[in-house]
Amino acid sequence: MSIIYESTVDLVEYARLGKNNDFPEPDCCPACKGRILLYRHGFYSRNAIQDGIIYAVFIRRLRCPSCRSTCSLLPHFLVPRYQYVFSNVLQFLKEALIGKVRSCYYRLAQYYRRRFIEQLNLVEAFFRFTGFTESLPKGREKATKLLEMVQAASPTFLGRWKDHFSRNFMARSL
Repeated sequence: MSIIYESTVDLVEYARLGKNNDFPEPDCCPACKGRILLYRHGFYSRNAIQDGIIYAVFIRRLRCPSCRSTCSLLPHFLVPRYQYVFSNVLQFLKEALIGKVRSCYYRLAQYYRRRFIEQLNLVEAFFRFTGFTESLPKGREKATKLLEMVQAASPTFLGRWKDHFSRNFMARSL
């Protein structure tokens, strides 16, 4: 389980600071919803890829003293379970939707496109819940319009999505 927070630094600075980043101290467990201060429970390392450069970043782990579950603090530019940063995922999606994918990223862009298309109704429902009332076009134009809305809602989009649906953006449908 993860808590997505809006980091005050970008990926390069986040990777440079390592374990010395300014991590928030959440007062609510995402598993049991208990209003309790979570214990710091160490770090784990993961890769974050931005524009072809691989960064090793440390992710803060937390543990709930009540239910004993663990969670991690992810900065807003990292997508849970994806190595590419959010801006690159959106760029690959955009290229896949307009059909101008660079050949070295073709399979990855098509994977992201499939996942996004599976989530299209959820993305629309998310924006409808936040007050969007305009009509949307059909087909590829709808996906492109919703992708533009996701890009405009960044950097807080991933955290608000997780709070609204209690699942990760572009996670496999059940």
